[in-house]
Amino acid sequence: MNTLPNSSPSYRILVVDDNHAIHDDMKKILIRDGGGGTDLIDDEAFLFQQVQVKSAAFQIDSAFQGQEGLEMVRAAVEQGAPYALAFVDIRMPPGWDGVETVVNLWKVDPDLQVVICTAYSDYSWNDIVTNLGHSDSLVILKKPFDNIEVIQLAHALTRKWTVSREAQTKRKDLERMVREATAVLSHQANHDALTDLPNRRLFADRMEQAIALARRQASEVTLLYIDLDGFKGVNDTLGHALGDALLGEVVKRMKGYLRRCDTLARMGGDEFTLIATGNSEEDAPHKIAERIRELLQKPFHVDGNELYITASVGISVYPQDGRDGAELLRNADAAMYEAKRQGKNRAVFYSPEIGKAANLRMNLENHLRSALEDREFSLHYQPQFELESQRLVRFEALLRWKHPILGFVPPQHIHPHRRRMRPHRSHRHLGTRRGLPDRRKVAGSRLR
Repeated sequence: MNTLPNSSPSYRILVVDDNHAIHDDMKKILIRDGGGGTDLIDDEAFLFQQVQVKSAAFQIDSAFQGQEGLEMVRAAVEQGAPYALAFVDIRMPPGWDGVETVVNLWKVDPDLQVVICTAYSDYSWNDIVTNLGHSDSLVILKKPFDNIEVIQLAHALTRKWTVSREAQTKRKDLERMVREATAVLSHQANHDALTDLPNRRLFADRMEQAIALARRQASEVTLLYIDLDGFKGVNDTLGHALGDALLGEVVKRMKGYLRRCDTLARMGGDEFTLIATGNSEEDAPHKIAERIRELLQKPFHVDGNELYITASVGISVYPQDGRDGAELLRNADAAMYEAKRQGKNRAVFYSPEIGKAANLRMNLENHLRSALEDREFSLHYQPQFELESQRLVRFEALLRWKHPILGFVPPQHIHPHRRRMRPHRSHRHLGTRRGLPDRRKVAGSRLR
């Protein structure tokens, strides 16, 4: 035996007719009194040996003109208890006829199921379709109508109304889930997973927006490229987990300083960019950079460790240092490396000289890859003398690179940020004798 839901749904039905007798007939047909008789659903349950269900309950409301019906439908929608079905007479003099009434009812409640009751009409079926369109929410009922026909229409259309609303609810839920999932994916695509800051993609978009606004307002955009000094040591010594926690504290401290119009982005590793706009004295690029440096110089307390880091900052300014985001970023990056070369923990403005040096260094490093195959290296020996005796005590072996265009290339042009390493004790002296004089007493002439 099949089982039907043992519930009693209740539906609101509106009858719009200028004939009072019609309203009485509808209530007698659709509202059962004392449980007498059976309706279509009860008969169907008996025939198919289904569990008896309670019949649908109908609440019948009456309107005697189209305008009155419209106000009742509007009020029902506003109260959150809309009508499921409306029986509408095609002719209701004076005022709106049935077709005009239905047109206005659907403007307020497009989900309303409608039965047009007609004995004779000024409208043909084609006229009705022209005015109301082909709709599965519209049924024609000819007068005089049979009671069973009214009951069948009431049950079928109210059930259809329920199914339609359930489908709309499910569709809205799915649309909401898709919107939420899309928002999550969009956020993940535009933000750094560790710090939740804008990533390179979102940074580029914000940069172009800032430039476009500055171009219209004839103002400036400041771009700071921030690299943390000493962060690699924290990672190598205390581990990446603590390094990640330190990055979180760094971001929290910088974000506390930023204005709503600023954009702080993570470019990767321990490198960040900051887009700042404005023309006031407080917005001056050097003041922003110094404030960032001061914030990061204070100790960080992470997992019981007191950590110290500093920041090297490169600064480029629109429009003098670049006309688009890519150029400003490239120049701020070059200025940051110049800050590293000068000893770190400082801010450096971009200049054309820095750009030329960066381009030269990049070209040299690229050419260096083929220099060995092209046999551009040569070995030179630099003599070193003891000052007191003027005696030759050793030679220093030096590898020189002769560029085909630039000639001999000084080492600092290739690795400007690399400090000269102090040789190991066992390798300090190149020579055949041991116990040579103190290096401070040795004079030498470096080949150029």
